[in-house]
Amino acid sequence: MGFHGTEAAGTREVEDVRSEVKTISSDLLDLTGLRGTVSEPGPGVVTCADRERGEYFFVRHTWSVKEVPESELERAMADLRDGLPGRGWEVAKYGPNNSPAGTLELLAGLEPEQYTAEISFLDGRNLDPETDLSTESMLYVMVRSACYRVPEGQTVTQY
Repeated sequence: MGFHGTEAAGTREVEDVRSEVKTISSDLLDLTGLRGTVSEPGPGVVTCADRERGEYFFVRHTWSVKEVPESELERAMADLRDGLPGRGWEVAKYGPNNSPAGTLELLAGLEPEQYTAEISFLDGRNLDPETDLSTESMLYVMVRSACYRVPEGQTVTQY
């Protein structure tokens, strides 16, 4: 899953990648089976690090699901861990991170399509109201594409 460097993964239309990221996010939500409040907005276009603005881009979609009991959020993480490999994903990490809260994280990659998903179960019961921005329990998801170059003669206009 080392495809987020400065090397372009190929040439793609911005809207094609945005549509794929949106579909991936929807599939991930479906796999969780969660029925809480899902945040907005949709996928955004970002300039690739160390690349010419307007010529290179990646798409990132960050979203969360709230207003769901912690037991359901924890179950959703296990469902993702167990279900993603059957859908072509490689789960690279599953377990608590090094934060004081020991947030449960899942990192997975989808190749050759070259997408990653970083998913965290933020358990409000383990968060500190003094140091954390929120103590609301949620599933936090970030789906990200590889860096692509726009086709010849095009420029990225929406960042």
